[in-house]
Amino acid sequence: MQYRTTKRESFFLIIYTVYMIVLLLSQTAFEEMGAASSIFKYVRYLCYFLAALLILQDSYREKQIWGVAILGVLTVGTVVCSGNSTFILYLIMILAAKEVNVRTIVKLTCIIQGAMLLSIVVMSQIGIIPDYIFDASTRQRHGLGFLWTTTGAILYFYFMVLYIYLREERAHLIEYVILEAVNFGLYKLTDARMSFYLSTLLLVYVYVMRFYWQNRKDRIRKNRLLIGAPAFFCILAVACQIFYIPTDARWQKINSVLSGRLELGCFGWRDYGFSLLGTKIEWIGFSHNATAGAYNYVDCSYMQILLENGLIPLVIIIAVYTYIMYMAVKEKDFYLQTAVLLITAFSITEPRLLNLAYNPLPFFGITYISLRGRSALFHREGHRLNRRVRFRTTHVRLKARK
Repeated sequence: MQYRTTKRESFFLIIYTVYMIVLLLSQTAFEEMGAASSIFKYVRYLCYFLAALLILQDSYREKQIWGVAILGVLTVGTVVCSGNSTFILYLIMILAAKEVNVRTIVKLTCIIQGAMLLSIVVMSQIGIIPDYIFDASTRQRHGLGFLWTTTGAILYFYFMVLYIYLREERAHLIEYVILEAVNFGLYKLTDARMSFYLSTLLLVYVYVMRFYWQNRKDRIRKNRLLIGAPAFFCILAVACQIFYIPTDARWQKINSVLSGRLELGCFGWRDYGFSLLGTKIEWIGFSHNATAGAYNYVDCSYMQILLENGLIPLVIIIAVYTYIMYMAVKEKDFYLQTAVLLITAFSITEPRLLNLAYNPLPFFGITYISLRGRSALFHREGHRLNRRVRFRTTHVRLKARK
């Protein structure tokens, strides 16, 4: 049964579209052209302001009000301690999506990612924006219009994860071939190894499970051990960086495979240490002019959040991902499970666990929490929760359908 998109949903999707575009543009060479950086910043804050207005217009149950209030106090504390408002701004955008079809958000994200990636790469090759060359004396890694050489390949990884999630069983072999061909081309140009390996693994895993190991696939999607995956990857990543020994040959080999990320995380832990609500840190790196200072950028999402935002925000984020995986297992949604697994694993080496322009999975958290008290209705209607058509499903509509 199909329902029309409400004005509120349409308004949020417009806000989110503009927000995503400017957020991605700020990762490109456009960021360094004249007043573009300031314009992008003002547009982003306008989007946050409009999203906040949507939140104020929404209705909440008493428990939800207390939950939002506690979360708000903690995030304000994080802003005060760390001097970084990113966490609370992302929270505003996520809460504003409470009444929006999450699958529509994922589709929109996937479309914008694909269109932006193609446009930026083409513009960098025809000379509209510069194609920065990194490590020119050794590997000749292309930026392809982005401020860092791996950004384009990483954006493509997230695009692939969302594309496979959306296509599910409908994807054909030719689609897998095209996706891998583009993946290999980006790898040759950028030498972004981790995103290339995980993207290839994603395609092989999904294809084999779909066509050859259907029985195993059915067992995997019911496996409750998956629920602990986000916490496992988080603990693994943080522990390896805390206990990293620079003089140990085995640790050095692992660090080399991870392009020095273990060492950077270890140094970050040594310099900034543990806090509940974060510490003020000036990250130096993550752009083509990263050498303008002592490089200290920690790529691992878990360690970066722990150092800059604190233990409490990290626990909240992991709890949200754990709940998303719990619902994916409960609904036996193999493709959502795969998306959560790949993204939480990738976050060991990349800082985009909470970056909505790349990773829309946090929107599933607000969706499932909002639907927690209404799941019986959707079960009766025959929709998996993340496949629902409308939030405001009523008994009247259910009876009308019968």
